[in-house]
Amino acid sequence: MQSFSTTVTIDRSVHDVFAFVSSIENAPSWNTAVGEEPLTVTELAPDRRVAVQGTVGLFPAHLRYDVWPAGEGTMLTSDVTLDVTGPNRLVGGIAVVKLKDAVTQSLGELKRMLETSTSRLATDRGGHA
Repeated sequence: MQSFSTTVTIDRSVHDVFAFVSSIENAPSWNTAVGEEPLTVTELAPDRRVAVQGTVGLFPAHLRYDVWPAGEGTMLTSDVTLDVTGPNRLVGGIAVVKLKDAVTQSLGELKRMLETSTSRLATDRGGHA
């Protein structure tokens, strides 16, 4: 297993950020690391944490997103754990470095999307953020 964390501050409320991130169907619009791969929610604590499992590239992965207030915005931390065992372990180290860069870029895209959006955000929890 290999893990890493990445944090970003977003100028939106905790509720807005959590609602968008926890609506898994939104993931392909901002998270290039997961793309169109199916994800399964494994933990959900409203306005605090969502965790999912799926496949990232060649590797089974566990992704966790935590949010908390930061001034008038929100601090979001993405924790990623990859199962780099088995035959793919030889490329695991390289994959983790590339994935960390992709997660950093994805969180930047999420920040851009949420900070420039003037409309309500689509969520699977009633269609409102």
